[in-house]
Amino acid sequence: MRFLLHLTSSALLGLATPPALAETGLLILSPQPITLPLETPAALDALGCLVWRHGRVGASRGELSLGDATHFALTSCETDQTTTAEGRAALRFSLALPESAVLIEGAYRNKEAHPASMTETAERYYVLKISRFNNTDVGARQAEHAAFMATAAERPHAFSIAATIDVDWATGMPTPDTVEVFYYRDYAESRAFVTGNDDIITASDAFNAAHFDAYVYFAGLTPDARAPQTRLEAGSVLSYTLAAPSETGVQARNGFAQFDAMAAAQRASGPRFDVRSTILGDFEPESVQMHVWPSQQAADAYETYERRPLLESFASQGWTERRVYSAVLEDDLDLTLDPDKFYTLAMAWFDPENPTDYARYLDMVAGDLAAVGGRFVYKMYDPDAHLTGETLDAPNQITLAEWDSIESLRALRSLPQYQAAAPYLDSGTRFFEFYSLTLTPPLQGVTAP
Repeated sequence: MRFLLHLTSSALLGLATPPALAETGLLILSPQPITLPLETPAALDALGCLVWRHGRVGASRGELSLGDATHFALTSCETDQTTTAEGRAALRFSLALPESAVLIEGAYRNKEAHPASMTETAERYYVLKISRFNNTDVGARQAEHAAFMATAAERPHAFSIAATIDVDWATGMPTPDTVEVFYYRDYAESRAFVTGNDDIITASDAFNAAHFDAYVYFAGLTPDARAPQTRLEAGSVLSYTLAAPSETGVQARNGFAQFDAMAAAQRASGPRFDVRSTILGDFEPESVQMHVWPSQQAADAYETYERRPLLESFASQGWTERRVYSAVLEDDLDLTLDPDKFYTLAMAWFDPENPTDYARYLDMVAGDLAAVGGRFVYKMYDPDAHLTGETLDAPNQITLAEWDSIESLRALRSLPQYQAAAPYLDSGTRFFEFYSLTLTPPLQGVTAP
């Protein structure tokens, strides 16, 4: 995900001259879901506003902080909404927004005149960028932007600009200069554009360094089709791949992908996650990919692939660190995931002096998960490990959990029961890593071999 967002950041510079008259644009960032019907809520309609895109905040990168934002909404309004306390209060009431929600407002330009409905654009993959220019050389910025856009537009799988907001006002963060929104036809198009345009990645790096004070860009994941029902059979082998790409390893990763596809003909792709943040731990992967093998025999065949040394060479060049953990499913597993949910991955290395304390910790908090909107999806015990780079040995347990939102996790940690359980987490582990995750579109269910 980093390389996708890294590339597209310079595409959203928004340098065209705004029209004399423009509708007000409003970007909302919230730490909880912004749930809307297809029709504009009456309370919002009374403010003269229309939400034209909303969804989850996916992977992000940049110096500007998004805070605790997990969801976004793009709104068109007839007038300013955030310049007065009364307007902000009415807006928050109409959308049931918490006080911590970020509101960024200004005049739209480049916005699609008649955006298609959410249903018609379900497959689109949006990228939003919030930025502050350094204005050290506006003329050079404009010329470089024009050249970039001309080059990018000629490439296959190129993005389209959906909107630009020239920001006048913001609450919840320092006021930026622009909010820019563009999209690919679907996630596959975004990947195809990125993998085929190394030169644009380089140009993006140079442009950002020269012309931005600070910026952050993030995936805007609009509601799409639910993940298919996915049930894995006992005896299958499930694996996690946690990867931190090397800055200079694009060609090596491409080479790895080609030979990996030949070696893993029996393997099916499962859900892929972007790592939103490393909450605990020194390893900072950018993605977590799940795979499934029909049997241990099939998984072993991959490990003994005749060109395995070449795969290992590509892996060492393509990633600073790459971890693969695998285990046989002892029971059938329902792996149906929800794109509107928030996910965490916990990795525990048990303390040999207190080997049962971690299990005690999980047992103590398990009874409160449903009450706060959480559930354990899958617990992997004593996985086999295939490691690239300087890594720890395999953890004793990996736990994937699902939450209604980040607020669900906070609610659990605030309970007295959790406070009583927390000491067993400390005493029961010699190392512990904890990651927050978001599902990466498209949500590919595992196809049974």
